[in-house]
Amino acid sequence: MSVDAVVYKNRDALNLGADSPLALVEPETGEVYFEDEDTILKYPAGYFEAASFSIGNITLVGRLRDEISALLGEDCMICEEILYDGTHTGDFIPFEEIPALAEEVERLCEISATKSQKLVEFSAQLKLLIAAAEENRNPIVF
Repeated sequence: MSVDAVVYKNRDALNLGADSPLALVEPETGEVYFEDEDTILKYPAGYFEAASFSIGNITLVGRLRDEISALLGEDCMICEEILYDGTHTGDFIPFEEIPALAEEVERLCEISATKSQKLVEFSAQLKLLIAAAEENRNPIVF
């Protein structure tokens, strides 16, 4: 099991054609969906996602949390809302909290301490998720 993160495209950014009136939006996550399974099957995998990545399994999440907490402290947003558990799913970082997350990621990147390659990759992926969240005005979903 691993922790995955996704930002859904804003409904207005999707070209749904004749399916547009059938599209519904999950209010907390921004996920666009259809009640009719045949309609959703018309679209390729990932069509509704602006950005996504697998953060990693329980072990990697724990290692990232240890490394980041040593740099930013255990009570940082990244540790408390993203890396708090290696199997969490179904939760999200609300759009309103994205600016605070962006500031924390910038602080993390600016720290001159030696960082693992996994932490460098994780930080880069978080920046992509943050940019997608800002562009689509949607939360980051796990």
